Amino acid sequence: MLRSKYKFSLDIKLTQSQVSIPVMLNDTIWGFYINLIDDGKPFILPDGCRAVFIAKKPDGNTLFNDCIIEKNNIVRYDFTANTTNVEGVSYCEIRIYSPAGRMLTCPRFTMVVDHRVLLDDEIIFSESEKNTLDSIILSENARQQAELERAAAEVERASVAANAAEAVRKAEEAVARAEDAVLRGVTHSWEGSVLTVTSTIGTSSADLKGPPGADGKDGADGKDGVDGKDGKDGKDGNGGYTPIKGTDYFTEADKNELVTELLNRLPRAEEVSV
Repeated sequence: MLRSKYKFSLDIKLTQSQVSIPVMLNDTIWGFYINLIDDGKPFILPDGCRAVFIAKKPDGNTLFNDCIIEKNNIVRYDFTANTTNVEGVSYCEIRIYSPAGRMLTCPRFTMVVDHRVLLDDEIIFSESEKNTLDSIILSENARQQAELERAAAEVERASVAANAAEAVRKAEEAVARAEDAVLRGVTHSWEGSVLTVTSTIGTSSADLKGPPGADGKDGADGKDGVDGKDGKDGKDGNGGYTPIKGTDYFTEADKNELVTELLNRLPRAEEVSV
């Protein structure tokens, strides 16, 4: 039996079953080599994607197995013991999940498991038929290899184009950020003598008040002023005159009245001389 893979393409945009693959019952050596395309062009998967092979088998069981992603657009699935152990039609799909776990696509196909596929030791043919078969096999292998190389080259071109597009996108984002920075400009604010300036590259501030200055020199003493003249006594009734004790305070009658009042306040005195 040929040790090879079933190679075919699946379009990610088609929802119906796209191809029917005949396989042998209980085969665990072959596998699927699936080229993902998008409207005839290679479908490039982002790094970190996950591929899962799902098959609803004729016995009602559903098979889930991880696949291997090669060259960012080729899904390889190697048969397990449970892949071809039930004869009949299995409805299959390849689910592709993004690194974040979101399902991106699930192209479908059918797998027909048949025990009537002949084994190598059941085939009888002549030497000439064997040579012809060998030539056919070599030609088919060469064709398949050329197809793989063509697909790889297409993937490489697509990757280069994707990288160029990504570079353009990043450049456009950088220009947009620069234009946005120009539009925003620079702002400033004052708090006392502290000036704060804010721009797109950050915020800085500085205290514009300098250190205290040195004390100034003492000024020269002023000249003595001229003494003022004595004021005149005021007229009676207008103030400005200081009474003289013994002259202006009391009259003679007032003095005698005061002595009399004093004597009256001393009733026990027997003799008083004035």
